[in-house]
Amino acid sequence: MLDKSLPPGTVHQGIALNCSALPEIGLQDLIISARHKEKALFVILDQVNRPP
Repeated sequence: MLDKSLPPGTVHQGIALNCSALPEIGLQDLIISARHKEKALFVILDQVNRPP
């Protein structure tokens, strides 16, 4: 079913996400904003592409 939702030839690992772009923020600003929280989670993604 996922293959029908994506453009032909799209390479995926069985998962897709449709979302709006987040505002750009520097890593240092993220760390500063998280230091006041009891817990923080950072997820770093590599080679994430958007369809044409």
